[in-house]
Amino acid sequence: MCVEQRWIVNKYDGSRHYVKCGHCEACRQEKSLQRSNRVNAEFSSGRLGIFVTLTYMNSFVPYIYKSDYYRMREEYDELCKQQKDDHTKMQFDYDVSLPIYRNFSVKQHRHGKTIKRNTEPIKVLYPEDFISYGDEPKIPFGNLRNFKNIREINPSTNRYIFDRDRIAVLHYDDLKDFLDRLRLKLQRAYNYDKRYEVFTVGEYGETYSRPHFHLLFSIPNGDYELFKQAITETWTFSNLRKRPRSIEVAYNPASYLASYEKSLRDKPKR
Repeated sequence: MCVEQRWIVNKYDGSRHYVKCGHCEACRQEKSLQRSNRVNAEFSSGRLGIFVTLTYMNSFVPYIYKSDYYRMREEYDELCKQQKDDHTKMQFDYDVSLPIYRNFSVKQHRHGKTIKRNTEPIKVLYPEDFISYGDEPKIPFGNLRNFKNIREINPSTNRYIFDRDRIAVLHYDDLKDFLDRLRLKLQRAYNYDKRYEVFTVGEYGETYSRPHFHLLFSIPNGDYELFKQAITETWTFSNLRKRPRSIEVAYNPASYLASYEKSLRDKPKR
């Protein structure tokens, strides 16, 4: 049973509802069970499952600055104290924001792809993008109360690739764009019109808190090679051909996805 249930206000009619938080351990276990049942039902008809891991090359990792986050957090906490009686009508100062950066971006076109250096943030979050659960603000890429930097060293210079003020984060827009491009790739390049399903989860690595995504595809039998090729061509932030285990046939899809749903690894670790 959820231990952090809260009141929310319907912005259209002003009605109040008591709802589950969706983020505590009990809610995660309930969500895990529901998704496991859905996956079992999906694969009970003999469909093929594919596990996919989407990772980033160093140049494409999304990140925020720790100083920006602390400034945003202070603004959020102060406004919560001032307007704690009605969170739905908070007035925020838009001079305070939380930009998400990426050193380089990739644009695909019919002749290949173009890589260019970014001079602007790829996205900007404002205090209203935070959702309060108890005393802990939640933001779209996880809870950053306890986080750590990526600890990866450049072999040529023997120096850390990310400085101490940068925190790598999950950027779900990348996942959404990938799925949209994959759908178009299958339709236009492969004339593919069969039904397929996909289950997704984002997490941070156990050792370096490196952000990445896990996907489970449910596809018709016999289409594995076609999907493998389409996925490899569509994900532009790393070369999946050099990572042979990034795309594999799934033998126990339900338990695999449930373990990630309950693992709490979508939060950077201390």
